[in-house]
Amino acid sequence: MSPVAVIGVALIVGVGFGAPHLIGVRVVNDPPGYTPLVVTDVSFVTIDETFVYGARVREVMDGRWFVTDPLTWEHKPAWPYWIPPEQWLLGAMARLLGGVPAVYVVADFVFPPFVFVVTAGLVAALTGSWLLGSAGALLLLARGLHHSLAMCVELGRAAMGGDTPALASIVRPLEFSRLFAPELTFVPFAGALWALALALQRTSVTWAAVAGVALAVVIPSYVYYWTVVAAATAVLLAASVLRRRAVEARLFALVLCTGALLAAPYFASSALAMMQTGGGEGAARFAVERGRYVSWPPPKDAILMTLAGLLAWRLRSRCLLVVFAVWVGYMLCRNVQLVTSFTLHAVHWGYRVGYIWQTITLIALLATVPRLLAERWPRAEVAARRMLTAGAIAVIVVALVAILGYQAAFARNTAPAFALPDGYREAFAWVNRSTPPDSVIATPSFETNMLLPVYTHANVFLPNHHSLAPTAEIVERLLLVYKVFGVPAPYLAESLGDDTVRAGAMIANRGRFDRRRPELLEQAARWYVFHLARPSDALVADLVARYERLTVPPAQPFGRFRADYVWMSAAEATKGRFETSEWPGMVVVYRAGGVTIARTRADAKEPR
Repeated sequence: MSPVAVIGVALIVGVGFGAPHLIGVRVVNDPPGYTPLVVTDVSFVTIDETFVYGARVREVMDGRWFVTDPLTWEHKPAWPYWIPPEQWLLGAMARLLGGVPAVYVVADFVFPPFVFVVTAGLVAALTGSWLLGSAGALLLLARGLHHSLAMCVELGRAAMGGDTPALASIVRPLEFSRLFAPELTFVPFAGALWALALALQRTSVTWAAVAGVALAVVIPSYVYYWTVVAAATAVLLAASVLRRRAVEARLFALVLCTGALLAAPYFASSALAMMQTGGGEGAARFAVERGRYVSWPPPKDAILMTLAGLLAWRLRSRCLLVVFAVWVGYMLCRNVQLVTSFTLHAVHWGYRVGYIWQTITLIALLATVPRLLAERWPRAEVAARRMLTAGAIAVIVVALVAILGYQAAFARNTAPAFALPDGYREAFAWVNRSTPPDSVIATPSFETNMLLPVYTHANVFLPNHHSLAPTAEIVERLLLVYKVFGVPAPYLAESLGDDTVRAGAMIANRGRFDRRRPELLEQAARWYVFHLARPSDALVADLVARYERLTVPPAQPFGRFRADYVWMSAAEATKGRFETSEWPGMVVVYRAGGVTIARTRADAKEPR
């Protein structure tokens, strides 16, 4: 497959991912008010990608390019103690394009082609064929062969007058539909493995250095990817030492040393962040799983790893050696709790690494079939290669149709979701125009709290579980802002209770827009504060009792914390009642389109 053909397919991928959302949604929405950053069922489980990284990009856009500490100037709903390098690119784009949402629009066109090329390069390095590499990359982007064929069938039915595909499930490995593309974590991961394979095949110091740089870039973005690449490289290093291959050992040592050295600022800032009061609680809220236990590989993983290892030995294949090393490194990472006595949210290993590497391994194994057949039946090699070529071309066509059709169907089904609540766009513009940077805005609405740090230069009074703030402080702020807004105690009790039913309903409904879904989010206080670390019933009861006893002095409603403005809209009205007349010193400074903003007191200090 020629470079021109690869570039052509990459351009088609960009158009397939971006055009349906930019064009189709604008056509369906009436009046046009399209924005890619919303809080609805279509983005509920991608809030990490939409708002945490979105707020981080806003940080860079506002001039904070390196280490930031959300505790020193109230809160952004993010964890940005070290700005990942790829966020520098996105922040620079935001400054050029005039805002974070515009970056996400452009990202739909720009970043999926990058992912396609890098993934195709990785698979091509492991198979020796850019045609197979392109087919494999498209297969991952299209969420697998089964989904691609099913989508083509659904599109055929729709073309004959049937219903548009429902798309009840959105998020899958390498599913870049809506707001995953700007995360950019997979590009350095696949790039590091691609460079690692080339370094081994060509005994190249240059490619080893490239792999090390890519390894360093991965760590601030996604620790799971970094540990897998580092573990796989360590496995290759150990194998080279045991086989007394000094040149290869030096290459792998160069990868590890380069990756660790360049990532040192991240490790240092992480250690400093964890040393802050309550700093370690941020990780705890992400479901630290404690205990020493063996995580056995699923049968499919075990079979693929065994086949890759046997064929790497049988064929003396350096390509399959890399595949096998990644599997071994992946299994070691899955069992890190045997050494550390804890692991972090183990479910991420499967859908972020395991499922993807299954597909890549299958393609790498298929690429060896002609060579294996040639050992017994030389004439069968040509026929096998022809079949592989035909199959790859068919996969490319099916996957491209599935990608375009899926994005078009998704845009059509969810068009009403990609619009801000009434009055928000104008209110955000006023905040950026009329308030000092880093002003703190108080609101009990989880939706508003997630939107403000992305669309404006303001900070929020109420952080979420992504913040480095101690859990006790997040709870204290939640109780204060709920009390100021008159939220009834029964509402708080219910929202701190078991919200898995609400979250599960939103997850199950992904792909079908339902206007009631934001209301379900507002009720999920347990998720907003504690995330995956579930509080006990006794703790919930204690918090409710504490809330009932809480009194707020009118002259200082937000206690020891700073709040410069109060935001009121329909979202806040679903929780309680707020009247500025009840709070001395509060002055309404903005009222339009269903949004009211009040300054908390006339003598408030200017933001730091």
